[in-house]
Amino acid sequence: MIWSDFIVLFLSIVFGYSGIVKIFSISSFNETITQLGFSLRSSRPIAIAICIAECLSAILLLFDATQVYGQIIMILLSLGFLWSVYHANVVKKTKIRCNCFGTSSHEYLGLITVVKNVMFILLNASMFLSAASTRLFSGKLEETILNILIIFGILVLYLLISSYITLHKMIIRRTE
Repeated sequence: MIWSDFIVLFLSIVFGYSGIVKIFSISSFNETITQLGFSLRSSRPIAIAICIAECLSAILLLFDATQVYGQIIMILLSLGFLWSVYHANVVKKTKIRCNCFGTSSHEYLGLITVVKNVMFILLNASMFLSAASTRLFSGKLEETILNILIIFGILVLYLLISSYITLHKMIIRRTE
């Protein structure tokens, strides 16, 4: 598997996972949308549309014929997420829970969200500019499965570190 295939698989799994876990915790994600300033009436359709767009982009990214559409959706989503960080921290000046990965992470919109989304934009841009075709399904099955497991390992490690940092901050606040 070449590097561009790994990037495709990585982005597809991350965005797919994000969309699916947000669907299962739609009420908390809906609350995040409301805190960003959207009305209660519009926040639920927006939350559902974002979840669907994440899942759709993850699927579209896997196939050569639709990959560019998946990349465009992912870049637009990442730009939207960057806007939400700006809006929460600069415009509203409030701490808003990210819900980037549903209730499986407990982050707030901030620097980590910016870094993640800039990374997603750069990975998508590198794929877009290289115009490499995806050969996910033409390689060895074992190699693809191994890469999927590596990516899930990276995702789980990220979520564990994120949870540890949140727990550590809570402990520090309690001792003060």
